[in-house]
Amino acid sequence: MKEEDIINRDNREIQNHISTIRTRLMKVDELYSTNQPSPLGRFIGESLKEIGITYLKEEFNLKKRTSRQTIKNLEKAERKSRENERLAEINELNKQLHQLLMGVSELTHSRNQNSDRLVKRLNKVDNAKKVGTKISRLKGVLDSLSRLTLVRNESLKELRKEKSRSKVKGTQTLEKLTVSEFRRLLNEGESSRLDFKQMTYNKRTKWKAPERSEFAKDIVSFANSQGGRIILGVVDKTLEVIGINTELFIPETMLQIASSYTSRTVQNLEIYPLVVDGKTVGVIDIPESSDKPHSFKDTSGNHEFYVRYGSINKKISGDEIQAMLRNR
Repeated sequence: MKEEDIINRDNREIQNHISTIRTRLMKVDELYSTNQPSPLGRFIGESLKEIGITYLKEEFNLKKRTSRQTIKNLEKAERKSRENERLAEINELNKQLHQLLMGVSELTHSRNQNSDRLVKRLNKVDNAKKVGTKISRLKGVLDSLSRLTLVRNESLKELRKEKSRSKVKGTQTLEKLTVSEFRRLLNEGESSRLDFKQMTYNKRTKWKAPERSEFAKDIVSFANSQGGRIILGVVDKTLEVIGINTELFIPETMLQIASSYTSRTVQNLEIYPLVVDGKTVGVIDIPESSDKPHSFKDTSGNHEFYVRYGSINKKISGDEIQAMLRNR
């Protein structure tokens, strides 16, 4: 309760007492004024009034002192309450501080452990660096060996290529096809060095100009590339061996056409028959030419340059022709 509320309460009580005494004094005055008391009675009445006023004053002072004491007690209680609250806050802060100190202690302990681990790791890293340096050196040696191995392999490849080229270039010819080799080629199918054709180029004994040009184009395409072989009498899509009409397959005539329809004669060209399971196929062996590029004469009389590209013949440009001339 606030000080103002206590004073108001005490004032209300004092006013109530004063009103009560005043009412009683008024009754005494009325009694004496009606009965016309004697001087003694009036004296007694006046005395009672003074006594009542004195009583009221004393009671007022007592109430006032009591109110002050109550206010002091309340203030004291309030101060004590605040002190208790502060003590509680201090205790709570002490607990929090204790927890913080414990946390700091744990962190310090953890830091020390981490420091030990870090030192161990740094030692390991230092050792790893030393090992890494050795490994790097070893890798360098291995890389050098690898490069040397690659160079050696490339050299061996080039040597094999040169040996392979030497077999088909110049005066060398392809080995004649055997039945077993034919069966192997039949399983592998067409490639950049093998072409199957269902029948002969010519449909009659006398060759027509388009047939001559087509035959010459195939010859120069293989000669301008890595050489190869054309086999007549095999269906190129199904690889079924159907054979050829031997009356239309005349090697001497074909060699003459190849010579007359190309810009320069392809050397070591071989044309011969091969009997497989009772059926005759025609074989045309074309070595890689050392005198390339060769051209063939088309139906208009123009000379065209072709190479073998995968399983097809491809016309080449002037730059490719120049490059081929430089690489002779």
